[in-house]
Amino acid sequence: MVKRANAAIEPEELSEVELALENAEIEEGPKDDREWGKNWIDRLSLFCGEFVSYWAVIAVFVYYYEVIARYVFNSPTNWAHEAMYLMFGMQYLIAGSYAMLTETHVRVDIFYAPLEKKSKAWVDLLTSVFFFIFAGTLLVTSYIFAMDAIAVPSGNGVLSSWARGEIPTSEMLATFNMAQFTDSAIRWGEISFNEWEVPLWPMKWVMVIGGLLLVLQGISKLAKDVRAVARGA
Repeated sequence: MVKRANAAIEPEELSEVELALENAEIEEGPKDDREWGKNWIDRLSLFCGEFVSYWAVIAVFVYYYEVIARYVFNSPTNWAHEAMYLMFGMQYLIAGSYAMLTETHVRVDIFYAPLEKKSKAWVDLLTSVFFFIFAGTLLVTSYIFAMDAIAVPSGNGVLSSWARGEIPTSEMLATFNMAQFTDSAIRWGEISFNEWEVPLWPMKWVMVIGGLLLVLQGISKLAKDVRAVARGA
């Protein structure tokens, strides 16, 4: 009955824009991962994106454990929600270059999709100015946040002393050892405010890594666009 009703519905006529978008999707088609990895930057972004995608599986098991602990044993954890909150934040940052590589960021396709390859390259070159302003700002400010997270007064390790400018780099490298990781009395820097007291400085440094990956991927895309304009295709 439903099939007959659907068959009786006349197909709507597509507009010129909708036809252009449909044709562009057919021409581009799905790409295999190997087609994206043209150089070492692309392969790095591809690896990082695929690596953090598996973190979603970790979240399934963690939340499954949290639900059972909370509602079956009436013993909720003090770490599950915050750990997943931080993990997904790091996943979002690291996967940014992968999204740029695979062209899955939001774009106004009604203007972009119908263009020829050379015209698309020109548009990408012009808009790359705004991208590098954003990515460069993200990288610089993230580095400042990361250094501040290590330099907080609560940090009593040699790395924190170095970040605060109390000791030179040579002394920090000379005295840095495994005790900085294993000694429970040593805190490198900023920690969370709840009773779990998880270190937050590693997450701040992931912001730096994410910003750096974005800048590198932007350089790779810029080089491709320059070649496309130069070759006229």
